[in-house]
Amino acid sequence: CSEARDAMQRREFSKAEALLKQCIVANPTLLGPVLDLCGVYQAQGKREDLARTALEGIKRFPDERRFYLTAGSHAGRNSQYEQAIEVFGEAHRRWPQDLQFKDGLASAHLYYGMEQLDKGRNEEAEQHLRKTVALAEQDVDARMNLGRALHNLNRSVEAEAEFDRVIA
Repeated sequence: CSEARDAMQRREFSKAEALLKQCIVANPTLLGPVLDLCGVYQAQGKREDLARTALEGIKRFPDERRFYLTAGSHAGRNSQYEQAIEVFGEAHRRWPQDLQFKDGLASAHLYYGMEQLDKGRNEEAEQHLRKTVALAEQDVDARMNLGRALHNLNRSVEAEAEFDRVIA
């Protein structure tokens, strides 16, 4: 494992990657090499490998917050909102006071809700947008889109109430 760290310091990322994989196989209970491998993937711009390693890290080291943040953020950036909701949701349940996870979960619900709204899936959009509002009460985009979903569902009184909240 020390050879891998030396390779990382020399910015020999391909070599470090290979050495870290060997180290992880030989020492599957060590957290450090998995975190280092994530760093190597980050440095190489290997986003898919980074996300996969972070998801594996969640399974192997469920108390390590960095894996949740990495996996959830990657999923959100790649419009994989259901996965982002799952990852950030688990993290928010584990660490309810951590605002990064709360905000990540709210954003994932918002974007997934907007995606469903654009597809005409108004009921599903409403569910996700309500979850966003529950997490981020002042989110104007969530309230506007919730109003749109309610309007599309012919629930105009509720839609107007959401639009009024935006104006207020």
